[in-house]
Order: sequence, then structure tokens, then C-alpha cells
Amino acid sequence: MWGPLWAWSCFVFGSFNGEIKKCIHGTGNACRQIFWSLQCQKKVEAMAVQCKEDQLRDFYQCMTEGSNARQKGGEDAYQCVVFTPAKIKKTFNFSNNVKEELVRLCGTYDINNLMIVKKISRNGFLMFSKQCSRVVKRNSYTIKMVDNTIVNVENTVVRAELLQEPVIVVKTESKICCGVIPNNVERD
Repeated sequence: MWGPLWAWSCFVFGSFNGEIKKCIHGTGNACRQIFWSLQCQKKVEAMAVQCKEDQLRDFYQCMTEGSNARQKGGEDAYQCVVFTPAKIKKTFNFSNNVKEELVRLCGTYDINNLMIVKKISRNGFLMFSKQCSRVVKRNSYTIKMVDNTIVNVENTVVRAELLQEPVIVVKTESKICCGVIPNNVERD
């Protein structure tokens, strides 16, 4: 279910055992302590979603996600988190192919409602555009879509909800092969 045996270890499960152990603060009825601690966490997560004020919502999310889970500069967007989005300038000229794709996907070409994004987080994965400065040394811009097609995010119009996960790209003299990362459970 999680890929080949060589691609994962039990460290993630051991780590989660440590998280469960943090819920226990006494010697009596450990099961009840774990239960109530997890219930409190779920309540705070629900409050974060329902909160209308930005500062309180950020506080709730910080409490539930921890300090390392959310990268700085991320803004919530539709089904993803975007990093350093740039509004498109009125003078920015798209090619006719890009304009046609925008109309096909969005139903309109309203430059005021569009933005250029070079990095997003979706489904627990960071995904980059080829224009992002971080993708110089490795290919982090080849993405598997929900319909199992593979795209290079480079001057491409892509709906965020169709992005699934980055893939590994291996180039040989005669072929280019792509494959999903076999272990999507553990993270560095």
C-alpha cells in the first residue's frame, strides 16, 4: 500500500508513538488522557476552519500544525496554499494559446482575478513552476495530474485542484521516464 519495502521505514510510526506519549500527563487512565487530548486537538482544528478573523485563525492553525508544518509566506487559496503570489500586471502579455486556455478553464479572461504562482502546497506536497529559483538543480516542476497525465509546470495554465503530486523524472539517451514517489508517507 505504501510502496516497496526499501522505500520506507518504521521511523514515522515510532515518531507518532512519541506524539501519543505527549498526550499522557499522569499515571492514571492513559487511554482517557489520549482520547481527551485528541478530542481537544480536533476541536481546535475545527475552530481554525470556522474562525473569521485572520489573526485568530492563524493562531489556531499554528496550534494544530506546529511551527514547522506551514512554511512562511503561504496564503490559503482554493484547495491549496500559495507562496508569494504575484498579481498579473495590466501590461503583461500572454500568448494567444495561454489566453485560450484561460478562457477554456475559467470561462473568462479577467486579468484582475488571475495570479502567477511559482510555488504551491497541495495534498501535502510542495510543487514548483520551472520559473521558481529553487528548481535549478533538480526537476521539481513535473507534476502528476488527477487524471494521471504528466505536465511540466512552465508557462502553463493549470487549475490547482487538478494537481496531484510531483513525480520522479529519469532521462536516458532515448527516453524520458516518469514515476510517482514510492513512499508518500514519510517526509524529510
